[in-house]
Amino acid sequence: AKCFGNDGVASEKLPKPCSLADGKKILSMSMSEHAGAACDEQGRVWVWGDVLNKDVEEAKPAKIPGAAKKVACNLTHTYALLRGGSVVRWPHEDPSKTELVPIPSGWWGSIVGSGKVVDMEAAHATFACVTRGGTAYAMGDGSKGQLGHGDCSSSSVPVKMLLPEKERAKTVAVGKNHSVILTETGNVYACGANNLMQLGQAKEETIKKWKENEEDSSKMLSPVPLRVRPPAGCEGRVTAISAGVDFTAAIFQPEEGAPGVVTFGWGQMWQLGHSQPLHVSGPKLVKGVQGKKEWDEKLNKVVEIGVKKIACGNEHVLILFSNGAIASWGMNRYGQLRQKT
Repeated sequence: AKCFGNDGVASEKLPKPCSLADGKKILSMSMSEHAGAACDEQGRVWVWGDVLNKDVEEAKPAKIPGAAKKVACNLTHTYALLRGGSVVRWPHEDPSKTELVPIPSGWWGSIVGSGKVVDMEAAHATFACVTRGGTAYAMGDGSKGQLGHGDCSSSSVPVKMLLPEKERAKTVAVGKNHSVILTETGNVYACGANNLMQLGQAKEETIKKWKENEEDSSKMLSPVPLRVRPPAGCEGRVTAISAGVDFTAAIFQPEEGAPGVVTFGWGQMWQLGHSQPLHVSGPKLVKGVQGKKEWDEKLNKVVEIGVKKIACGNEHVLILFSNGAIASWGMNRYGQLRQKT
């Protein structure tokens, strides 16, 4: 594994090897403002940063009740998704205080397996997850409606996010004050704050309301997930999502050609990947990653390169192309873009 960016002491503007997992393959890695975590192919979890109230520069193993397959960090806790489908968490300052996250298991708890988690995400003061039954849950700060359960109350236990009856959640993404859900049908829903157009509601009345209430952001939110309408040709074709502080990025599969990227929300730091640092009210194609081509030696012809994975930091985006190349854009104050400048 290699890391770059701000570590709270100094900034690494080029990838630097991390001492992790005794050389084992890393399956998942997550970082918050003050801590980081990773899990390896054996299911072990490694932590660093503000651990035991000390700045731990070298990754240390965390004791968890089972093998992990994914980790996620927010401002206060590290979460580990275990291979059996349960989720545990612990505060950054003391990894020994592990507790089980109580994921609901269906009607009266009688639906076996429906409470097993298949994906999760955490950021800032929020945690969200998706169960095997396609239900999305969230907990933490709900003051802007980002828990998606119908009001702006916070919750110390997971609450159900309100999707339309026929929709089944596939994965979730968490920003600072908004959350995003990708369904199995390829549709996207967003809830929470919309003061910076985070919810992707590209409607004339939405923009008009945003301007009218620009000074009163409390009116610009939705505690119920709203359908995000993608550009023409992308309907029901989103395959992955990721959220930054106040923006969202998604990979979509067009009817023809290789997968591309759309973004929406806050764009002042160029994190939306467009020609100007402006907010975007609805999903907009990132033209700079479209139409990339290269010569394929095996196929003996020119092929189009698509976007395979995407990840958002607070104010920047990283994408992995199908040929293994990486591209980035947005804020580079601490070297987040792997650039020296």
